[in-house]
Amino acid sequence: MSTWSLAECTRTAACLKWLNWHNDRLRRWSRSTSRPNYAEALRRYRRADHRVSVGLWASVGTVRYRVATAPFPSSFTLLARAEGVLAGQVNLDGTACLWLGDQHHRMALSWPWGYTARATPAAVAWSWAHLGPMAHLAVYDERGRRVAAIGQRVAMAGGLEPEGVRSIVGCSGFSGYWGVGMVVSVS
Repeated sequence: MSTWSLAECTRTAACLKWLNWHNDRLRRWSRSTSRPNYAEALRRYRRADHRVSVGLWASVGTVRYRVATAPFPSSFTLLARAEGVLAGQVNLDGTACLWLGDQHHRMALSWPWGYTARATPAAVAWSWAHLGPMAHLAVYDERGRRVAAIGQRVAMAGGLEPEGVRSIVGCSGFSGYWGVGMVVSVS
């Protein structure tokens, strides 16, 4: 069975063809269910196609993404507070964008030095379908400990990035950019 890293997949026509084929099949399954429930459609799809899907997902594990971070380690932390439900997406260039807020007032997050994001292969295969919590996209600290996941309510210390900042790694076009100093609580 073939497996690809995200970087290899974006350069491999066979992998992209496979991802597009599975995304199309999932969309057909979601339309064919009696209840318009995407999670149920995904479960039905995986049961019907378990020989291919489970074998591939088991062999891939999780995918690591680069997120916007501080350029070096520091013990300095701004103490302003931001809180909200963590949202995010993965990008085909191997980065992930995490933010707080709604569609109109989103604030992209820049994490402390050494932080990364990880997701299950479902996030890679269907990132454009925005699976939210189903994709298990989460942010991890420099020691590899999970800090928070998409869909969780977070409170964090930090501060706004300067006004001249128009984009950060993985994110652009946001109304604001927040430099995370530390995550205070997750629920």
